[in-house]
Amino acid sequence: MIFNSLYLENRERHQKVVNYKKIAHNKLNILLVSGGLNNAAGWFKETASPAIRDKFNEYKEKLQDPETHKNIREWLSEKYDAASEFTKEEIMPELKKVYEAATADVTTKEPKEEKENEE
Repeated sequence: MIFNSLYLENRERHQKVVNYKKIAHNKLNILLVSGGLNNAAGWFKETASPAIRDKFNEYKEKLQDPETHKNIREWLSEKYDAASEFTKEEIMPELKKVYEAATADVTTKEPKEEKENEE
């Protein structure tokens, strides 16, 4: 009996120690996570936030500058002119050939419109 009660008493003490160790480990994890979050918040406040603000201000100034809009309009005009020229020189002749092939009379290989106009 005495041995059983001593055994149970020691087992209970051991279980309490194990439980305390688990609690301490959990608290340590909470402190580590909390410290990590605090470090991240501090980094964001001290480093990231000012960098984001600086970039925002830089782009805001560029967008408010009339010279920027002039440059954008010139660039778009150049690209439009190049695209227009490409369309006229490359795409339209090929589309004309496709159209003529689609509307050609199989026997004469002439566009249907031209044959109808001749009659």
